[in-house]
Amino acid sequence: MRPANIVQRIGLGIAAASLLLIGLSAAPAGAQELTPPAAADIVAVSPSQPEVAFAAAGTMIYRTDDGGMTWQDAGQLASPARSLTVTAGDAPALLAGTATAGLFRSFDGGATWQAVNDGLGMTPGTILEVNALGADPQDPRIVYAATGYRLGTSTVHFTPVALLVSVDSGASWLPLTSLPLNSPRFTDLQAVSGQPLTVAATSQDGNSLTYSVDGAVLATMLETADTSAARQAAAARALGMLGDTNAVPALLTAAQGNDPQVATAAVEALGVMRADSAVPTLAGLLMEPQAASLATVADALAAIGTPDAFVALHVALASDDLTPARHAAMGALEQLGSAAVPGLLEQAGSESAVVQRNAIEMLGWIADPAATDTLALALQASDPAVRSQAAWALGETLATITEPDAVQIAAQQALAAAAVGDLSPDVRLHATQSLARLPQQPVVGVDTANVDAVATANYAPVGQESGLQ
Repeated sequence: MRPANIVQRIGLGIAAASLLLIGLSAAPAGAQELTPPAAADIVAVSPSQPEVAFAAAGTMIYRTDDGGMTWQDAGQLASPARSLTVTAGDAPALLAGTATAGLFRSFDGGATWQAVNDGLGMTPGTILEVNALGADPQDPRIVYAATGYRLGTSTVHFTPVALLVSVDSGASWLPLTSLPLNSPRFTDLQAVSGQPLTVAATSQDGNSLTYSVDGAVLATMLETADTSAARQAAAARALGMLGDTNAVPALLTAAQGNDPQVATAAVEALGVMRADSAVPTLAGLLMEPQAASLATVADALAAIGTPDAFVALHVALASDDLTPARHAAMGALEQLGSAAVPGLLEQAGSESAVVQRNAIEMLGWIADPAATDTLALALQASDPAVRSQAAWALGETLATITEPDAVQIAAQQALAAAAVGDLSPDVRLHATQSLARLPQQPVVGVDTANVDAVATANYAPVGQESGLQ
């Protein structure tokens, strides 16, 4: 690679492309010029940071961070560039399609590159060109590519082969459509807004055609043994994006498979689709784990959100020990937030002290004021572990309130009464600690000097055992 150097303009090709795509004024008079190895006529602008753009000239990549006023060498490819695109988001990927070496991806602005050719169609003895790239301007995971083969002996001709889509920022590629021999050469790929995994492909003559992913093809990929795990996982996630309910049986089979990457992606897709028919299978996976991530299983149940899905999460929550299933259910319910509160309020009234305690702990993590009355009532429970958990959870909840209403004032009073009058030193300590965390003065003052010394020495917030902090 040549040493990095800052220039005002990189030849006429880059200047013209920059003016066209970024809308800049010309560089100031007297600006230093650098002539790149070839005319830089390929430019990609970051959708999230319009002042950031990249240009390609042969194998060289250039970058501007000031809207084209200055450019610097950013890196070098193994083959001349034929297309560039930048994904959306805070950590964008730069993708470069080449004339002979497939696709490369960089997460550091072109300083280093990794080949990303899984599913691209490269075969020994052929020359595959990636002639067009396009990134979804909203979703950083979605990228489109157009490819073709260079065929011939004395005269080499470009023959379009396929349109492809990636749902993992270019790491692997899925078929969008195969192109017939008389297809035009596409020069521009634009995501179609409001239509998942659909691209408008524009050819050299300006004509545009629209293509969408075929869900049946993706479902078949899940069942094809010679498809890589990365592509099968991508196919599962793409089916979730499509919301294709016909694919639910294939996703359920994949969710129970032995490959963690594929199984987890299939579970994730079922959650994205809110496939209520998947609840029995997901409930089984939560209680009897297989390859799929337990956290993803619990998140999928929370996303589906049907009564049966909540029952599955509550069953996992009812364990006396902090099992992996209970921990996963807790994480999913906490992320769900206020939507999980009605079911947890019902669980907090259970006759089982374990169910009560665990539901109350979750209400403390969520800290929704709607639970205040139930938590205050739990301070009267017969089990001191339930009362102690309620004292902690009330503190978490009341700490979010700066102007308490009558119910919340009554809860403060109940906490104050527990801090001085509960028979359990653990409950007294947690109630005292909760009152001390309130943003406003407690209605009833508590003398913390009289709290049991032994209990104080052994104090640990009851919510810490879950590890959700």
